[in-house]
This record gives sequence, structure tokens and C-alpha cells, in this order.
Amino acid sequence: MDQRFERETSSVQELSFDQLKMFLEGTALKYNTLASSLQDDDGLYNNLALLLSDQCPWQFVLVSKHYGTLRITQGSILVQMMDILETINSVNPLRIIPGTVGPIRKFPRPAIRESILNAMIHCDYSQMLPIVIEYDDEIFSIVSPGGSWLSDRWVCNGMEARNEDLATILLELDLIKLKGRGMFHIKDVYHRSGMVAAFTDNGSHFTVNLPSMTHPARNKDERRRRLKSILENKRRIDVRTASRLLQSSPYASGEALEGLVDEGFAFSMLRGGNRMYYLCDTGDKHFPIGLNDIKKQDTETSSGG
Repeated sequence: MDQRFERETSSVQELSFDQLKMFLEGTALKYNTLASSLQDDDGLYNNLALLLSDQCPWQFVLVSKHYGTLRITQGSILVQMMDILETINSVNPLRIIPGTVGPIRKFPRPAIRESILNAMIHCDYSQMLPIVIEYDDEIFSIVSPGGSWLSDRWVCNGMEARNEDLATILLELDLIKLKGRGMFHIKDVYHRSGMVAAFTDNGSHFTVNLPSMTHPARNKDERRRRLKSILENKRRIDVRTASRLLQSSPYASGEALEGLVDEGFAFSMLRGGNRMYYLCDTGDKHFPIGLNDIKKQDTETSSGG
């Protein structure tokens, strides 16, 4: 995709901006100031204009894994953003959660909002696909068409966005505070919760997975139970992989793995970031079934494989 897709001439020229004008009322950004950025050098509407117009063909789709599709938004992308956030709030109400002070939302609203804005800014609109939001009792996922922009540079240091002009508008509307900080803001929301947000890229879509504040993996016993199942299948695992699979913090995942060592269910090799945990034989904890894996790994390492 051309990185300046939003500046390419729109295939639709019969556009109206009634919703955009209403949205901008009371903000520091005026439509007349914005109008020049909605046209190409020949005075024709560009794809940014199509995004912001009443005729915007892109959508947000909210899907419950229990109840199916709950909402498909229409209209200017800015109005759609507000509509989908309002709908999400209605299915993610404040509630009393054991271990917390006062009512909170099951899925943190700041993380959802930041993920929606991030999806808008980095979406590959040339694919003509919707931004899909899926949720169940444990995970809230925001799936945006298009893989990571510029080999993850936008994730690591925020130097560029796929849709720079749209990002600038969101910045001027004070909907985002600083371009390129979205991922860090999402991670900060989960700081000290014992859980972590996960980001995956399959090349065609970028997904942000937000764990529930009541996620079972927040419970120490549940973390161990899940890690036992994972180890029985994989036979070995490191803290980083365990953290990714559980969506729990590296500290919480490492603590759970050490607990399995104390139980005699697993044993560990190496130190620091290279530390690996292996499954012990369930019949005799003193003879690890992962031993052949270790020998094979050592042989490959010594042979340069």
C-alpha cells in the first residue's frame, strides 16, 4: 500500500461533511481550517476526505463471542469512533470486583480508547475492511487491517504512522496526546495489575488483546494450573513465552513457574533471561522427560545448529 493512501484521490467525489462539521463544533479545530487538507493538488477530494465524510465506507464492528454482532457503525470515522466507544461502555459497565477499591470496569476504558485510536491511525484503509472489536469474558480484542507499519518502527519509537494526516487531526482535537505513544499508554494501564496487554501481527492484521481485570490468570493458583497444562503440551517454556500465553506480567509468570519447580512438577536450567523450565516425569519427579530435549539442544548448540 502506498503510505500516502489518505492523500490519494478518492474514488467517490460526491461527499458531504455534515457530521464532521457538527463534531468540530466547540473544538479548537474548525472545518474551514481543515478543508484544504481534504483535497489533492487538482482540487479533488482525497481519501482522508472520504474517511471524514458522511459517506465513509469503513466501519467499526463490535462482536460478542457469546451473542454475535452487536453494532456496526456508519458515517464519518470520527463520529463512528465516538459511537463505538459509547456502545462499548454499555457492555463494559462499572462493577464491584473483589480485591479492588470501589467499582471499576472489567476492561479498562483508557486501554480500550487508546486501542481504538491506535487502530484508526494505523489501519490499512486500502484493504476496505472494517476494524473489528471482539470480546468475551476474559479478552477484549481490537483487530485492525494491515500489519505493523514500517517493520514495527511505529511501535518502537513512534516515528511514523500509516495515516499521518488523520493522526494530526486527532492530535489537534486533543484525542491523542502524543503521536507514537499509544502502545506505551496501553501498557501503563495494566501496570501493577499482574496482567499485560498483548500485541500480535500476522502480516495482514494487527491485534491488541486486552485482558479482563477479572482474568483467571490474575489468580496465582489459576496461573499455575494453566502453566501445568501448557508444560504438559510443550514440555518446556521460558518466562517470556509464559507471560505471552497467560497475558500475565513476566514477574507473575516467573513466580508461577518457580512455584511449579517447588512442587516438583518442573525443573529449570540456566539463569536470567535464558532460564528455561522443563516438565518433570509425572511418575517420578527425579527423572525429567525433558532431558532428551536438553541433550538435543546442547548438541545443536555445540554443532552451531
